[in-house]
Formats: sequence, C-alpha cells, structure tokens
Amino acid sequence: MFDETRPDDPHRPARSYFARTADGVAEGLDYYGNAEYSAPVNYWFHHTLSDIVTASLENGLALEHLCEYSHNINTDAHDIYESQAAQFPLSFTLVSRKSS
Repeated sequence: MFDETRPDDPHRPARSYFARTADGVAEGLDYYGNAEYSAPVNYWFHHTLSDIVTASLENGLALEHLCEYSHNINTDAHDIYESQAAQFPLSFTLVSRKSS
C-alpha cells in the first residue's frame, strides 16, 4: 500500500487498500543475502481483512481469534513504519475452525 522506497514521502499511499487488480513483479529477493535478481513475473492479489473474515464465515468456519499487530512479518523494507508514534496494522493472525 505504501512505497517505502520513496525517502521523500514513504508514508504516502502508493496504491489503494481496496484495489482489486493483481500486482506483479519481475524480480526476486534472496532472503539470505538481500540480493535482488531477475525472475519470472510473480503476481499476487491483495485481500482486505473484511474479505478474509467474510470468506471464512461464508464457508462455514467459526472465527476463534483475530488479532492485529503493529509489527511487520514481511521483508525489512517495511520496518520504517514500526517506530512511528501513530501506528496502523502491519500484520494479523486469524484462527478459524470448521464448525461441527
């Protein structure tokens, strides 16, 4: 959602949280040495928290736990957002179980 590579304004949203289009990149990241490399295009879709919770409930799953966190579980590129006085969720856990 944010572009942390813009040192002039890393907190300005770069894409909508509600976007329904796929994102794609043609580069990889070596998580061991942080080396970038060319790779086949990798696509992913963003899902809102309400998309995920609603899909769980619509498929007969019972929500048991939902917790949002201000820490990042992705690459260290998003770490700049963790130390801000005003926080927003960077990750969450959701536990649901198939109803009996």
